Amino acid sequence: MRTFYPKSEVLITNLMGSVLKTIGIDCEETLREVDKFLKYDFDNIIIILYKGLCSRDIEKANGYLKKHQLKNTYSVYPSDDTSSRRVMDNYFDVSKINGKSDYKIYGVEGNDDIYEIIVNISQNPGKKVIYAYCDSFNGAEDISWRIRKLIDSLSNSVVLVSSYCGRDISKSYIKLEDNKMFMDNVRNLKYISKRCVIFDCDDIEAIGEGFNTNHRIFSYEESVEKGVVISGEEYQYMLCCKGDVSFECGNDCLGGGLSEYEMLFPLMVFEKKREDDREVIRRADSEDYDELSKLMSEAYLKRWECRKDIFEKVEAMGRSEFTKYCGKCTANGVNVVELDGNIVGYLLWEVKPFSSDSHFNRSNIMIFKDVYVLKEYRRRGMATRMYNDALKYAKKLKMSRVEFRVWEFDDEVLKFINSLQVERLRSCYEIKI
Repeated sequence: MRTFYPKSEVLITNLMGSVLKTIGIDCEETLREVDKFLKYDFDNIIIILYKGLCSRDIEKANGYLKKHQLKNTYSVYPSDDTSSRRVMDNYFDVSKINGKSDYKIYGVEGNDDIYEIIVNISQNPGKKVIYAYCDSFNGAEDISWRIRKLIDSLSNSVVLVSSYCGRDISKSYIKLEDNKMFMDNVRNLKYISKRCVIFDCDDIEAIGEGFNTNHRIFSYEESVEKGVVISGEEYQYMLCCKGDVSFECGNDCLGGGLSEYEMLFPLMVFEKKREDDREVIRRADSEDYDELSKLMSEAYLKRWECRKDIFEKVEAMGRSEFTKYCGKCTANGVNVVELDGNIVGYLLWEVKPFSSDSHFNRSNIMIFKDVYVLKEYRRRGMATRMYNDALKYAKKLKMSRVEFRVWEFDDEVLKFINSLQVERLRSCYEIKI
Protein backbone atom coordinates (compact mmCIF):
# COMPACT_ATOMS: atom_id res chain seq x y z
CA MET A 1 0.00 0.00 0.00
CA ARG A 2 1.49 3.33 -1.06
CA THR A 3 2.22 5.99 1.54
CA PHE A 4 1.08 9.58 0.95
CA TYR A 5 2.22 12.63 2.87
CA PRO A 6 0.49 16.03 2.88
CA LYS A 7 1.56 18.54 0.23
CA SER A 8 1.28 22.04 1.61
CA GLU A 9 0.54 23.69 -1.74
CA VAL A 10 -2.48 21.44 -2.40
CA LEU A 11 -3.95 20.83 1.05
CA ILE A 12 -7.73 20.60 1.18
CA THR A 13 -7.67 23.53 3.62
CA ASN A 14 -6.37 25.70 0.77
CA LEU A 15 -9.81 25.31 -0.79
CA MET A 16 -11.21 27.22 2.17
CA GLY A 17 -8.48 29.82 1.66
CA SER A 18 -9.65 30.38 -1.92
CA VAL A 19 -13.19 31.01 -0.70
CA LEU A 20 -12.00 33.36 2.05
CA LYS A 21 -9.95 35.33 -0.46
CA THR A 22 -12.94 35.59 -2.79
CA ILE A 23 -15.23 37.03 -0.12
CA GLY A 24 -12.65 39.66 0.84
CA ILE A 25 -10.81 38.10 3.77
CA ASP A 26 -7.01 38.01 3.46
CA CYS A 27 -5.65 34.52 3.00
CA GLU A 28 -2.34 33.47 1.44
CA GLU A 29 -2.97 29.71 1.26
CA THR A 30 -5.25 29.16 -1.74
CA LEU A 31 -5.65 26.87 -4.74
CA ARG A 32 -4.82 28.84 -7.87
CA GLU A 33 -7.15 26.77 -10.06
CA VAL A 34 -10.10 27.44 -7.75
CA ASP A 35 -9.26 31.14 -7.60
CA LYS A 36 -9.79 31.31 -11.37
CA PHE A 37 -13.27 29.81 -11.10
CA LEU A 38 -14.27 32.15 -8.28
CA LYS A 39 -13.44 35.26 -10.29
CA TYR A 40 -16.89 34.91 -11.84
CA ASP A 41 -19.58 36.88 -10.00
CA PHE A 42 -21.55 33.98 -8.48
CA ASP A 43 -24.43 34.66 -6.12
CA ASN A 44 -23.81 31.39 -4.27
CA ILE A 45 -20.52 29.71 -3.42
CA ILE A 46 -21.36 26.22 -2.13
CA ILE A 47 -18.84 23.88 -0.50
CA ILE A 48 -19.88 20.25 0.10
CA LEU A 49 -17.42 18.06 2.03
CA TYR A 50 -18.12 14.34 2.22
CA LYS A 51 -16.89 11.98 4.89
CA GLY A 52 -14.75 9.22 3.41
CA LEU A 53 -14.70 10.31 -0.25
CA CYS A 54 -11.33 9.50 -1.81
CA SER A 55 -9.92 10.19 -5.26
CA ARG A 56 -10.07 6.51 -6.21
CA ASP A 57 -13.88 6.68 -5.94
CA ILE A 58 -14.05 9.22 -8.77
CA GLU A 59 -12.08 6.98 -11.11
CA LYS A 60 -14.85 4.38 -10.79
CA ALA A 61 -17.72 6.85 -11.30
CA ASN A 62 -19.80 7.35 -14.46
CA GLY A 63 -17.61 10.13 -15.86
CA TYR A 64 -19.67 13.12 -14.71
CA LEU A 65 -17.65 13.55 -11.53
CA LYS A 66 -14.35 12.81 -13.28
CA LYS A 67 -15.16 15.36 -15.98
CA HIS A 68 -15.58 18.04 -13.32
CA GLN A 69 -12.60 16.98 -11.20
CA LEU A 70 -10.15 19.83 -10.99
CA LYS A 71 -7.31 18.06 -9.22
CA ASN A 72 -6.40 15.87 -6.27
CA THR A 73 -5.87 17.50 -2.90
CA TYR A 74 -4.32 16.19 0.27
CA SER A 75 -5.64 15.66 3.77
CA VAL A 76 -4.52 17.68 6.74
CA TYR A 77 -2.94 15.09 8.98
CA PRO A 78 -4.29 13.39 11.02
CA SER A 79 -7.33 12.61 8.91
CA ASP A 80 -9.70 10.90 11.27
CA ASP A 81 -13.10 12.55 10.98
CA THR A 82 -13.10 14.40 14.30
CA SER A 83 -9.65 15.92 13.95
CA SER A 84 -10.10 16.74 10.26
CA ARG A 85 -13.39 18.48 10.81
CA ARG A 86 -11.89 20.50 13.63
CA VAL A 87 -9.06 21.62 11.36
CA MET A 88 -11.44 22.59 8.56
CA ASP A 89 -13.70 24.50 10.94
CA ASN A 90 -10.72 26.42 12.29
CA TYR A 91 -9.88 27.53 8.75
CA PHE A 92 -13.44 28.51 7.99
CA ASP A 93 -15.13 29.56 11.22
CA VAL A 94 -18.65 30.54 10.13
CA SER A 95 -19.41 32.46 13.33
CA LYS A 96 -16.24 34.57 13.07
CA ILE A 97 -16.47 35.24 9.33
CA ASN A 98 -20.07 36.48 9.31
CA GLY A 99 -20.16 40.25 9.44
CA LYS A 100 -16.67 40.64 7.96
CA SER A 101 -17.79 40.23 4.35
CA ASP A 102 -20.56 41.23 1.98
CA TYR A 103 -21.38 37.53 1.82
CA LYS A 104 -23.72 35.84 4.28
CA ILE A 105 -22.15 32.61 5.56
CA TYR A 106 -24.26 29.51 6.30
CA GLY A 107 -23.17 26.24 7.91
CA VAL A 108 -25.07 23.06 7.03
CA GLU A 109 -24.63 19.43 8.00
CA GLY A 110 -26.56 16.23 7.49
CA ASN A 111 -27.03 13.55 4.88
CA ASP A 112 -29.71 13.26 2.21
CA ASP A 113 -31.46 16.39 3.44
CA ILE A 114 -28.55 18.78 2.93
CA TYR A 115 -29.25 19.19 -0.79
CA GLU A 116 -32.75 20.52 -0.20
CA ILE A 117 -31.43 22.79 2.57
CA ILE A 118 -28.77 24.16 0.20
CA VAL A 119 -31.36 24.95 -2.49
CA ASN A 120 -33.59 26.73 0.03
CA ILE A 121 -30.71 28.84 1.37
CA SER A 122 -29.55 29.69 -2.16
CA GLN A 123 -32.86 31.43 -2.77
CA ASN A 124 -32.25 33.93 0.03
CA PRO A 125 -31.38 37.45 -1.17
CA GLY A 126 -27.78 38.64 -1.49
CA LYS A 127 -24.49 36.83 -1.94
CA LYS A 128 -23.95 33.70 0.10
CA VAL A 129 -21.41 31.04 1.04
CA ILE A 130 -22.98 27.72 2.03
CA TYR A 131 -20.55 25.45 3.88
CA ALA A 132 -21.91 21.88 4.14
CA TYR A 133 -20.80 18.57 5.64
CA CYS A 134 -22.29 15.28 4.44
CA ASP A 135 -21.53 12.37 6.76
CA SER A 136 -22.72 9.53 4.54
CA PHE A 137 -23.17 8.67 0.87
CA ASN A 138 -23.96 5.56 -1.13
CA GLY A 139 -21.01 5.65 -3.49
CA ALA A 140 -19.80 7.98 -6.22
CA GLU A 141 -22.76 7.22 -8.48
CA ASP A 142 -25.11 8.44 -5.75
CA ILE A 143 -23.10 11.66 -5.39
CA SER A 144 -23.15 12.11 -9.17
CA TRP A 145 -26.93 11.83 -9.30
CA ARG A 146 -27.47 14.17 -6.35
CA ILE A 147 -25.04 16.82 -7.61
CA ARG A 148 -26.66 16.79 -11.07
CA LYS A 149 -30.06 17.28 -9.45
CA LEU A 150 -28.69 20.02 -7.18
CA ILE A 151 -27.12 21.92 -10.09
CA ASP A 152 -30.42 21.82 -11.98
CA SER A 153 -32.12 23.45 -8.97
CA LEU A 154 -29.61 26.29 -8.56
CA SER A 155 -29.01 29.54 -10.37
CA ASN A 156 -25.78 31.51 -10.73
CA SER A 157 -23.92 29.22 -8.33
CA VAL A 158 -20.66 27.31 -8.09
CA VAL A 159 -20.50 24.04 -6.15
CA LEU A 160 -17.10 22.91 -4.81
CA VAL A 161 -17.12 19.23 -3.85
CA SER A 162 -14.44 17.41 -1.89
CA SER A 163 -13.85 15.44 1.31
CA TYR A 164 -12.94 16.39 4.84
CA CYS A 165 -11.52 13.02 5.85
CA GLY A 166 -10.43 9.79 4.22
CA ARG A 167 -12.01 6.38 4.21
CA ASP A 168 -11.54 4.03 7.15
CA ILE A 169 -9.95 0.87 5.76
CA SER A 170 -8.24 -0.78 8.72
CA LYS A 171 -9.00 -4.40 9.50
CA SER A 172 -6.71 -4.65 12.51
CA TYR A 173 -5.61 -2.47 15.40
CA ILE A 174 -3.14 -2.49 18.23
CA LYS A 175 -3.54 -1.57 21.86
CA LEU A 176 -0.65 0.57 22.97
CA GLU A 177 -0.97 -0.61 26.55
CA ASP A 178 -0.19 -4.14 25.34
CA ASN A 179 3.15 -2.96 23.97
CA LYS A 180 5.35 -3.12 27.05
CA MET A 181 8.39 -1.63 25.28
CA PHE A 182 6.36 1.43 24.33
CA MET A 183 4.69 1.93 27.70
CA ASP A 184 7.97 1.52 29.62
CA ASN A 185 9.79 4.15 27.56
CA VAL A 186 7.12 6.82 26.96
CA ARG A 187 7.69 9.75 29.27
CA ASN A 188 4.75 11.90 28.24
CA LEU A 189 1.85 10.64 26.08
CA LYS A 190 0.47 13.90 24.69
CA TYR A 191 -2.00 12.80 22.01
CA ILE A 192 -3.49 9.61 20.63
CA SER A 193 -5.78 9.06 17.67
CA LYS A 194 -6.45 6.04 15.51
CA ARG A 195 -3.69 7.12 13.12
CA CYS A 196 -0.98 8.66 15.24
CA VAL A 197 0.46 9.02 18.72
CA ILE A 198 2.47 12.00 19.96
CA PHE A 199 4.82 11.53 22.87
CA ASP A 200 8.14 12.29 24.54
CA CYS A 201 10.62 9.56 25.45
CA ASP A 202 14.27 8.95 26.34
CA ASP A 203 14.96 5.80 24.28
CA ILE A 204 13.36 6.06 20.84
CA GLU A 205 15.34 3.10 19.48
CA ALA A 206 13.76 0.79 22.00
CA ILE A 207 10.30 1.99 21.04
CA GLY A 208 11.07 1.57 17.35
CA GLU A 209 11.84 -2.12 17.83
CA GLY A 210 8.26 -2.71 18.88
CA PHE A 211 6.66 -1.66 15.59
CA ASN A 212 6.79 -3.03 12.06
CA THR A 213 6.80 -1.59 8.55
CA ASN A 214 3.17 -0.48 8.96
CA HIS A 215 4.37 2.31 11.23
CA ARG A 216 6.76 5.23 11.03
CA ILE A 217 8.31 7.28 13.81
CA PHE A 218 9.00 10.95 13.10
CA SER A 219 10.98 13.39 15.15
CA TYR A 220 9.31 16.76 15.59
CA GLU A 221 11.58 18.24 12.93
CA GLU A 222 10.76 15.43 10.48
CA SER A 223 7.03 15.78 11.07
CA VAL A 224 7.28 19.50 10.28
CA GLU A 225 9.24 18.73 7.12
CA LYS A 226 6.66 16.13 6.02
CA GLY A 227 3.76 18.42 6.86
CA VAL A 228 2.18 16.08 9.39
CA VAL A 229 2.13 18.51 12.32
CA ILE A 230 -1.09 18.65 14.31
CA SER A 231 -0.49 21.90 16.15
CA GLY A 232 2.22 24.39 16.99
CA GLU A 233 2.92 22.66 20.30
CA GLU A 234 6.33 21.04 20.18
CA TYR A 235 6.90 17.41 21.03
CA GLN A 236 9.72 14.93 20.58
CA TYR A 237 8.19 12.16 18.47
CA MET A 238 5.18 11.15 16.42
CA LEU A 239 4.30 7.50 15.79
CA CYS A 240 2.18 7.16 12.62
CA CYS A 241 0.28 4.34 11.01
CA LYS A 242 1.28 3.84 7.38
CA GLY A 243 -0.68 0.82 6.23
CA ASP A 244 -3.89 -1.06 6.92
CA VAL A 245 -3.65 -0.84 10.71
CA SER A 246 -4.59 1.63 13.38
CA PHE A 247 -4.30 2.29 17.08
CA GLU A 248 -7.17 1.55 19.38
CA CYS A 249 -8.80 4.83 20.23
CA GLY A 250 -11.95 4.37 22.27
CA ASN A 251 -14.60 2.29 20.56
CA ASP A 252 -13.61 3.60 17.13
CA CYS A 253 -10.49 1.77 16.03
CA LEU A 254 -10.80 1.98 12.26
CA GLY A 255 -8.18 3.83 10.27
CA GLY A 256 -5.84 3.55 7.35
CA GLY A 257 -2.75 5.54 8.15
CA LEU A 258 -0.97 7.51 5.48
CA SER A 259 -2.62 5.59 2.65
CA GLU A 260 -4.15 6.79 -0.60
CA TYR A 261 -7.63 6.17 0.75
CA GLU A 262 -7.01 8.39 3.76
CA MET A 263 -4.84 11.11 2.26
CA LEU A 264 -5.82 11.76 -1.38
CA PHE A 265 -9.08 13.66 -1.94
CA PRO A 266 -10.80 14.66 -5.20
CA LEU A 267 -11.74 18.29 -5.81
CA MET A 268 -14.62 18.87 -8.24
CA VAL A 269 -16.10 22.14 -9.46
CA PHE A 270 -19.63 22.48 -10.88
CA GLU A 271 -20.87 25.77 -12.32
CA LYS A 272 -24.37 27.06 -12.99
CA LYS A 273 -23.93 30.53 -14.44
CA ARG A 274 -26.51 33.12 -15.30
CA GLU A 275 -28.83 32.18 -18.15
CA ASP A 276 -27.01 34.44 -20.61
CA ASP A 277 -23.59 33.06 -19.57
CA ARG A 278 -24.40 29.35 -19.79
CA GLU A 279 -22.72 28.88 -23.17
CA VAL A 280 -18.95 28.72 -23.45
CA ILE A 281 -16.89 28.54 -26.67
CA ARG A 282 -13.32 27.36 -26.08
CA ARG A 283 -10.43 25.36 -27.48
CA ALA A 284 -10.53 21.67 -26.61
CA ASP A 285 -7.76 20.08 -24.59
CA SER A 286 -6.65 16.49 -24.20
CA GLU A 287 -8.93 15.99 -21.17
CA ASP A 288 -11.95 16.45 -23.44
CA TYR A 289 -11.19 13.35 -25.49
CA ASP A 290 -13.65 10.94 -23.87
CA GLU A 291 -16.57 13.35 -24.19
CA LEU A 292 -15.65 14.61 -27.65
CA SER A 293 -14.97 11.17 -29.11
CA LYS A 294 -18.62 10.25 -28.51
CA LEU A 295 -19.79 13.27 -30.53
CA MET A 296 -17.26 12.62 -33.28
CA SER A 297 -18.28 8.96 -33.49
CA GLU A 298 -21.92 10.00 -33.76
CA ALA A 299 -21.08 12.29 -36.70
CA TYR A 300 -18.90 9.66 -38.40
CA LEU A 301 -21.57 6.99 -37.95
CA LYS A 302 -24.05 9.07 -39.96
CA ARG A 303 -21.50 9.38 -42.78
CA TRP A 304 -20.83 5.64 -42.69
CA GLU A 305 -24.56 5.00 -42.97
CA CYS A 306 -24.72 7.28 -46.03
CA ARG A 307 -21.65 5.94 -47.84
CA LYS A 308 -20.53 2.55 -46.61
CA ASP A 309 -18.53 2.18 -49.81
CA ILE A 310 -16.27 5.05 -48.70
CA PHE A 311 -16.18 4.93 -44.90
CA GLU A 312 -15.13 2.18 -42.54
CA LYS A 313 -17.09 1.66 -39.33
CA VAL A 314 -14.28 2.56 -36.95
CA GLU A 315 -13.82 5.09 -34.16
CA ALA A 316 -13.76 8.67 -35.37
CA MET A 317 -10.36 9.53 -33.95
CA GLY A 318 -7.93 7.82 -31.63
CA ARG A 319 -6.59 9.51 -28.54
CA SER A 320 -3.08 9.96 -29.92
CA GLU A 321 -4.41 11.56 -33.11
CA PHE A 322 -6.70 13.80 -31.08
CA THR A 323 -3.77 15.20 -29.07
CA LYS A 324 -2.35 16.64 -32.32
CA TYR A 325 -5.21 19.12 -32.26
CA CYS A 326 -4.63 20.16 -28.64
CA GLY A 327 -2.11 22.39 -26.94
CA LYS A 328 -0.53 25.77 -27.56
CA CYS A 329 2.19 24.45 -29.87
CA THR A 330 -0.11 23.39 -32.69
CA ALA A 331 -1.97 25.53 -35.21
CA ASN A 332 -4.49 22.73 -35.65
CA GLY A 333 -7.35 22.75 -33.21
CA VAL A 334 -10.84 21.89 -32.10
CA ASN A 335 -13.34 24.43 -30.85
CA VAL A 336 -16.07 23.12 -28.56
CA VAL A 337 -19.30 24.66 -27.38
CA GLU A 338 -20.26 23.89 -23.78
CA LEU A 339 -23.69 24.35 -22.28
CA ASP A 340 -23.80 24.16 -18.49
CA GLY A 341 -20.44 22.41 -18.59
CA ASN A 342 -21.43 19.74 -21.12
CA ILE A 343 -19.90 19.67 -24.61
CA VAL A 344 -22.71 19.75 -27.20
CA GLY A 345 -20.79 20.56 -30.38
CA TYR A 346 -17.36 20.89 -31.98
CA LEU A 347 -15.56 22.37 -34.97
CA LEU A 348 -12.26 20.86 -36.12
CA TRP A 349 -9.63 22.47 -38.32
CA GLU A 350 -6.14 21.98 -39.69
CA VAL A 351 -3.58 24.49 -40.93
CA LYS A 352 -1.53 23.31 -43.89
CA PRO A 353 -0.07 24.54 -47.21
CA PHE A 354 -2.65 25.15 -49.93
CA SER A 355 -0.74 22.85 -52.23
CA SER A 356 2.70 21.32 -52.63
CA ASP A 357 2.48 21.92 -56.38
CA SER A 358 5.01 24.54 -57.50
CA HIS A 359 2.31 26.26 -59.61
CA PHE A 360 0.53 27.46 -56.45
CA ASN A 361 1.48 29.94 -53.77
CA ARG A 362 3.10 28.27 -50.78
CA SER A 363 0.91 30.12 -48.28
CA ASN A 364 -0.86 28.23 -45.50
CA ILE A 365 -4.63 28.03 -45.20
CA MET A 366 -6.99 26.97 -42.45
CA ILE A 367 -9.18 24.04 -43.48
CA PHE A 368 -12.38 23.38 -41.56
CA LYS A 369 -12.67 19.61 -41.72
CA ASP A 370 -15.63 18.89 -39.49
CA VAL A 371 -18.44 20.65 -37.62
CA TYR A 372 -21.12 18.96 -35.56
CA VAL A 373 -23.75 20.00 -33.00
CA LEU A 374 -26.10 17.64 -31.19
CA LYS A 375 -29.49 17.58 -32.88
CA GLU A 376 -31.40 19.08 -29.93
CA TYR A 377 -29.13 22.14 -29.89
CA ARG A 378 -29.12 22.99 -33.59
CA ARG A 379 -30.57 26.19 -35.06
CA ARG A 380 -29.22 28.21 -32.11
CA GLY A 381 -26.16 29.65 -33.86
CA MET A 382 -23.65 27.53 -31.93
CA ALA A 383 -21.77 26.35 -35.03
CA THR A 384 -21.56 29.94 -36.28
CA ARG A 385 -20.12 31.15 -32.98
CA MET A 386 -17.51 28.37 -32.98
CA TYR A 387 -16.63 29.31 -36.56
CA ASN A 388 -16.34 33.04 -35.73
CA ASP A 389 -14.03 32.23 -32.83
CA ALA A 390 -11.83 30.05 -35.06
CA LEU A 391 -11.86 32.80 -37.70
CA LYS A 392 -10.33 35.22 -35.19
CA TYR A 393 -7.57 32.68 -34.63
CA ALA A 394 -7.01 32.35 -38.39
CA LYS A 395 -6.61 36.13 -38.64
CA LYS A 396 -4.17 36.03 -35.74
CA LEU A 397 -2.13 33.51 -37.75
CA LYS A 398 -2.31 35.94 -40.70
CA MET A 399 -4.27 33.54 -42.90
CA SER A 400 -5.55 35.15 -46.11
CA ARG A 401 -8.50 32.75 -46.37
CA VAL A 402 -10.10 29.62 -44.95
CA GLU A 403 -11.61 26.58 -46.65
CA PHE A 404 -14.39 24.12 -45.86
CA ARG A 405 -14.18 20.47 -46.85
CA VAL A 406 -17.67 18.93 -46.98
CA TRP A 407 -19.44 15.91 -48.46
CA GLU A 408 -22.39 16.59 -50.74
CA PHE A 409 -24.57 14.15 -48.77
CA ASP A 410 -23.85 15.94 -45.46
CA ASP A 411 -26.96 18.13 -45.59
CA GLU A 412 -26.59 19.70 -42.13
CA VAL A 413 -23.01 20.87 -42.76
CA LEU A 414 -23.98 22.17 -46.22
CA LYS A 415 -26.80 24.21 -44.67
CA PHE A 416 -24.37 25.69 -42.18
CA ILE A 417 -21.75 26.56 -44.81
CA ASN A 418 -24.33 28.13 -47.12
CA SER A 419 -25.45 30.37 -44.24
CA LEU A 420 -22.01 32.00 -44.31
CA GLN A 421 -20.47 34.29 -46.90
CA VAL A 422 -18.75 31.56 -48.89
CA GLU A 423 -17.72 31.16 -52.51
CA ARG A 424 -17.42 27.82 -54.25
CA LEU A 425 -13.75 27.30 -55.11
CA ARG A 426 -13.62 23.82 -56.61
CA SER A 427 -15.69 20.65 -56.84
CA CYS A 428 -15.05 16.93 -56.81
CA TYR A 429 -17.20 14.63 -58.99
CA GLU A 430 -17.49 10.87 -59.07
CA ILE A 431 -18.66 8.16 -61.47
CA LYS A 432 -19.56 4.85 -59.85
CA ILE A 433 -18.44 1.83 -61.87
